[in-house]
Amino acid sequence: YVAMEWPRSCSYWRLRFVKKFIERFQLQTARLDGCMVGLRAPSIQGLMYKPWRIETNCFELWRSLHGLLCTRDHEHSLCSGTDCKSSDNYTKIMGKLIVCGYNPCLTSLRSGDCTTSTLPVVTLPRQLACEG
Repeated sequence: YVAMEWPRSCSYWRLRFVKKFIERFQLQTARLDGCMVGLRAPSIQGLMYKPWRIETNCFELWRSLHGLLCTRDHEHSLCSGTDCKSSDNYTKIMGKLIVCGYNPCLTSLRSGDCTTSTLPVVTLPRQLACEG
């Protein structure tokens, strides 16, 4: 499985080889906004709007992330200086969504549903364990 992420407005999405890669591996687009996964400006703890785009061929990952778009019922902090640099990191909520989204895909790989070498089993800390 594969996933690639950049901000939705990133010019890399328009590069020919990126478009061909997405087409070749039949990747699906998940759109989400940082404010919906707890992205905050460290200086004032205000929510930051960061429009992410993730392309993946793992349906469960796509389903976990797609559609978490800003509800427009809150204000956003400006993305500038060190606050903007901190938006390079994923929030714990987004990290959990990614791990839990990938989990079914990785389980199918481990059970032999795919012709990939055996993947190592990773034990998650309790606070990040996937539910259900």
